Amino acid sequence: MWTENGRAKAALGTRMHALFERFYVTGKSPRETTEEEAEDDEKRAALEEDARTFEKEWTQFEHFTRERCAREDVLFAEMRLFSPKHRLAGTADLVARGSKPNGVIVYDFKRCKDSCAEDAFVLGWPKFGEKEYGCHRIRGNNHGKYRVQLNVYAELLRMNYGVDVEAMYIVRCHGERVKGDAAEVIEVARCDDVVAILLEKRERELRVRRLFAAAAAAARTCVHFARRRRRAGGDDAAA
Repeated sequence: MWTENGRAKAALGTRMHALFERFYVTGKSPRETTEEEAEDDEKRAALEEDARTFEKEWTQFEHFTRERCAREDVLFAEMRLFSPKHRLAGTADLVARGSKPNGVIVYDFKRCKDSCAEDAFVLGWPKFGEKEYGCHRIRGNNHGKYRVQLNVYAELLRMNYGVDVEAMYIVRCHGERVKGDAAEVIEVARCDDVVAILLEKRERELRVRRLFAAAAAAARTCVHFARRRRRAGGDDAAA
């Protein structure tokens, strides 16, 4: 269960993501308004508040767009990914052009207080199921968790969208915890073995669900016809 503070911090992260997505859609910073926003007092006030709240994060984000990934290199911002086979969905924050014709680079923005470096303090994976999913081979810190997340996105892009993910990066922006004007940009390695285990496990779960659903439907059908027979028998007896 999240604490009230945790929910508030998550809401801040959502607002920061919305500012970044707005930039990729409109090309405007929080200090600039679109025609629609200029005419809407509520939207303009919310934008002004976000500009003050995320001033440092925006500076770090601007550095990222200058040094790493310009707006014109971005193919999709907040790209919704879905695998019908696995009934699995996610949102890739940024999908940019790669060096190959069919290649892309995936970036994931984070506003977490703790470092996303690979050698950062290890919190540890939950004990239940860690070996079953293969996650015991990955460090249980922010880097490890986001590494698995990005690798799942990469596999969804490959399987369902026909593109090859050349590289994956965590981009951490935080006004208090990231020092300086540059975002913390960390490349994550592939972990295809862990992703394969996760997706295989997901397929098994879906098969079991379908079996239970079929059994429940069959049971309901049997009950329905049994009741009809009882009613028919009662009517015959009354006659």
